[in-house]
Amino acid sequence: MEEKNINKKIRNAIKLGDINEVKRLIGDNPKFYIR
Repeated sequence: MEEKNINKKIRNAIKLGDINEVKRLIGDNPKFYIR
């Protein structure tokens, strides 16, 4: 997956308050973190 795409998904999940989705996305990509 493309980095920008993942970041966008994480941002959308945060906006929706979908913590499980955020954890799943970050879990798959340990280099990503929320600033």
